[in-house]
Amino acid sequence: MGALLHDVGKIVVPSSILNKPGPLTTKEWATMKRHPQAGVHLLREIEFPWDSRPMVRHHHEHWDGSRYPDGLVGEDIPLSARILCLADVFDALTSSRSYRAGLTRAQALSVMGEDCGKIFDPALFELLEGLYTPAPAAWKKRAGIEGPGPPPNVDYRYRGIKLRQLRQRGSRAVGPTSIERPGRHRPYAPGPSQSKHCPLPRPVRR
Repeated sequence: MGALLHDVGKIVVPSSILNKPGPLTTKEWATMKRHPQAGVHLLREIEFPWDSRPMVRHHHEHWDGSRYPDGLVGEDIPLSARILCLADVFDALTSSRSYRAGLTRAQALSVMGEDCGKIFDPALFELLEGLYTPAPAAWKKRAGIEGPGPPPNVDYRYRGIKLRQLRQRGSRAVGPTSIERPGRHRPYAPGPSQSKHCPLPRPVRR
């Protein structure tokens, strides 16, 4: 909930500032920097299952203490706010805007990597980077995979691949929930005899 509402305080910022195509003046920037506190104020009487206000107030804090509103440094920044900072920047870089096209995931990670330890928590950035890192070459070779993705209509059951271990290593080569038999176009759910090498959920009998 805090991630959804983190910029709610921008309701107090005039649209002329929010939508300004060029750089902000000193006065406009001072107005913009008030939105975290404004968001906390707007949410002060709303009860959530957990406290979302640290995410709203501190999502602009930088790891090196150079940002607003409180100039917190390192682990003094709430963990939820550090995670949100990563996600917010990654989403902004990969999303298309009226004035630029979105970057690819690899390009966005490259840009963010330059600020690791300055803006972002290094340990959290490493986790984010791991989500989009391709599987090691040795694993791809063992699986008989070449290039960025799998060959079409490959039934990985017959290769004895441990799909769960591939997923843990960030492979994009394995689909999340289903596989296909060669020559067929419908998803195939493995039966009990295949569960050892293909730990995917079986269909529920109704």
